[in-house]
Amino acid sequence: MTRRFLAVALVIAAALPLAAQGPRGFGGGPRGVDFLAGYLGLSDAQKTQAQTIFDAANTAKQTALGQRTSAQNALTAAAKAGQTDAQLDTLAAAVGVIDG
Repeated sequence: MTRRFLAVALVIAAALPLAAQGPRGFGGGPRGVDFLAGYLGLSDAQKTQAQTIFDAANTAKQTALGQRTSAQNALTAAAKAGQTDAQLDTLAAAVGVIDG
């Protein structure tokens, strides 16, 4: 039982980047989770947990994308406005932190 749980947890963790891709990944909706569940033999509770994880990953992706867009827009506006190099460096660093 513990080995199976560990295997499922590892597969779900490995699938999170795919889930962040949206419809093309396993997190693309119930059909994606059903495919994963069929492949792994997941119970209904495990399918629900997997869908929750994929939904959370998608929400986090959307949030990060919004933050990245806002930071990039601020940097672009500052550059167009002729801000100082120090100010541009600060804004560029903020974009870099979001990009990882």
